[in-house]
Amino acid sequence: MVELQLQYVPAARPNTDVAELEKKIKFISRNYIADQEDKSGYKQEFSLTPFTRVHLYSNLRGELEPNSKAAYVYTFLIVGIFILIIACINFMNMATARSAMRAKEIGLRKVAGALRPQLIGQFLGEAFFMTLVAVLLSIILLFLALPVINDFSGKDLRVINTYYFWLMLGGVTLFVALLAGSYPSLFLSAFRPADTLKGSFRNSAKGNGLRKALVVFQFGISIFLIAGTLIIMNHLDYFRLSNPR
Repeated sequence: MVELQLQYVPAARPNTDVAELEKKIKFISRNYIADQEDKSGYKQEFSLTPFTRVHLYSNLRGELEPNSKAAYVYTFLIVGIFILIIACINFMNMATARSAMRAKEIGLRKVAGALRPQLIGQFLGEAFFMTLVAVLLSIILLFLALPVINDFSGKDLRVINTYYFWLMLGGVTLFVALLAGSYPSLFLSAFRPADTLKGSFRNSAKGNGLRKALVVFQFGISIFLIAGTLIIMNHLDYFRLSNPR
């Protein structure tokens, strides 16, 4: 049985019943070459595939160009999320490690009348500013490196300059800023003015335990990514050596 897929634009005819059309064309070749199919023992089946799913979900003979796989996209997405988590944990640990340097500042601000929500807003604002600077730098590096990557890989990769892309980028920026700045803002704003101004400030055992847990989690993700990279490299080397051209 040979299955053929007809690629179509879903928005061409909005009122078309795709399922009904697919039933009608499934064995349409029988109307023309039934005798040839009976002699060869192969029967052709036709189905419909939206153009938006061709590149990642279609794998037919005679494609216009080699397609990719959705699994690759999801894999890179998961790796990117892990890297973002590592960066957030780094920011948390660095912010809390520098807490002793800002203890007197926080104590003086509380004595001057600053409320805890105001301090939380300040630290979240600092986290958002640093995240925004990192995003801007990454965009600049992306546009500078993209021509080099395309020339090296032979691809034509481009930035999707659409409203949804920039909206999603803004949402990711805000989420990362809140994730990275949430714990440091709550931790630093909880300092008691009396302890900080007297110089008797000490990190709590609970705070130290959480930071150690974050460091362990961070190293666990790093080891997982490094091990996965080495495994994939070994598999690619094996396929390349076992299938020489």
